[in-house]
Amino acid sequence: MLEYAYNLTSFKLLDDVVDVAVIEDLFERLASILARCVLGRVRKGLYSSYIADEGDLPFLCGRIAIAETVRGMLRGATTLSCQYEEHTADVEDNRILAWTLYCLRKLPFKRESVQRDVRQAYLALAGTITVTPAEARECINRFYHRLNDDYEPMHGLCRLFLEHLGPGIEAGEHIFLPYIVDMPILFETFVAQWLKERVPSELQVTPHYRVRLDANVNLTFDMDIVVRNKATGQVLAILDTKYKRAALPDESDISQVTAYAVQLHAPKAILVYPSSQTQPIEVRIGDISVQSLVFDISREDLGGNAFLRELVSVVT
Repeated sequence: MLEYAYNLTSFKLLDDVVDVAVIEDLFERLASILARCVLGRVRKGLYSSYIADEGDLPFLCGRIAIAETVRGMLRGATTLSCQYEEHTADVEDNRILAWTLYCLRKLPFKRESVQRDVRQAYLALAGTITVTPAEARECINRFYHRLNDDYEPMHGLCRLFLEHLGPGIEAGEHIFLPYIVDMPILFETFVAQWLKERVPSELQVTPHYRVRLDANVNLTFDMDIVVRNKATGQVLAILDTKYKRAALPDESDISQVTAYAVQLHAPKAILVYPSSQTQPIEVRIGDISVQSLVFDISREDLGGNAFLRELVSVVT
């Protein structure tokens, strides 16, 4: 699930076979992988780009801001007000890495080698990259090309850490790094990414589709997944993921996904559950067919192929 949700499938996580007995070991392993990837990129040279800047300079650089320069000369200044572009590695791609490593370096890893890797990677960036807070959402929908395509899996790991690092207050058996795995978010992201890679070519999957409601206040619907006909753009179904093991879908869940379908004039509203323990439903509400499907993550293949066959049969 982590590989699909955070786009890590094209990136070799382990150099060899490693036994992971507990979740803490996996967390440390991923932190070490991120640190080593960053160090490798530093050795090759960080991705740089041009950013717009302006300032008073003793020499001409870029374009002269005439009005500001004249006002400065009237005050006795001997500099030129210039507008120019600076080639720098201090760009958002690298700032995301720096902030993630800054957060990780404060954690008490069990293995000294992991602590060392994270510290070295952070210090390798700290001298030239501004350390500013970054959010998990900044790691997705970024533009990658031949000069920075290796940043995509690193940003995937950054998103994983930034989404799930958090404070813990319960006392445990030993002191360790505090973090949270938000399984509803992970399940939603996994299903969306899995579908984007596997749906037939005539279908289009859009995750996190936001629609502003016609209201006297700022209200929006944030829909988990919208499925369209790729050729016509017609909305075929709204999918709402529910990380629950309830015997029956909740009435509130049915109401929610139905409201989404009404808003986009979709004929199908589908609730997606992670376990076959939830009894399937099929009900008609007005012109909308509401039903539930199962993406059974308890199966060895995560139940994806069976889920996809059912989904395609429903929407086509």
